[in-house]
Amino acid sequence: MHRREYQVEGFNAAMYGERIADVYDQHFSVEPDLTAKQLNVLSNLHQSGRVLEVGAGTGRIALPLALAGKDVHAIDISPKMLSVLKEKAAAQAATLEIELLDIAEEAPAGKYGLITCLFNTFYMLGGHDEQRRALENLSSCISEDGVLVIETWLMSERQKQDESFTQTLLIRRILPDEVVLSAILVDREDSRLDIGDIHFTKDGIRLFPHQAHYLTLEEMDSLCKQAGFILLDRWSDWNMTPFAAGLTDVISLYRLAPRTMEDDV
Repeated sequence: MHRREYQVEGFNAAMYGERIADVYDQHFSVEPDLTAKQLNVLSNLHQSGRVLEVGAGTGRIALPLALAGKDVHAIDISPKMLSVLKEKAAAQAATLEIELLDIAEEAPAGKYGLITCLFNTFYMLGGHDEQRRALENLSSCISEDGVLVIETWLMSERQKQDESFTQTLLIRRILPDEVVLSAILVDREDSRLDIGDIHFTKDGIRLFPHQAHYLTLEEMDSLCKQAGFILLDRWSDWNMTPFAAGLTDVISLYRLAPRTMEDDV
């Protein structure tokens, strides 16, 4: 498989996963109730065929879906993240296909009834061109009645209107033996965040750099339309609350647009 580096000021799409894989589950645990809601929603959305998880990471979603009997294909661009996933799958006796694959470079083989791209995965594909190519690849491997689920976020209204908002420092966590900060530079022209997560522990300092190429909902829907998708539904959370203006968490559901006679000519 051809491997491609996304060089923008020293960042590349695989860097984050390669650096954080060994501590990802400890530093980014999610409330069990949220995971349960996600799994319930995704299981109900999946009607037939295989499940493809894009950016599967260490398997928080892929593993329980596989253990529930779903035929899961987990892909990621980071070898180290997938190494952790393989170890966890073996320990839990979970059966699923695990593959190192850059979705912006090529489509996986076969067709899928459910495709998920959750958390920050879509924004971390390497750039807006990579997002467009990824959607084209996903449209080629989703079944005619399949559902694509993309989880993203939006800038708040205050952030969008404040043109001076070009950098920020966030305190993520403070514990007796750990402090986690995020230093963020905002490139408003390129709709990009350059992010450096900084972890201070009694054992030292570790840096986890990554980029997020964000979109408006209109831009997201336009990219999806170009790839052959139409919007099916949009929620603000995993309780399936309908999305409303002013909210910043977004879960978008797409499916292939119906074919027309012109498409077959």
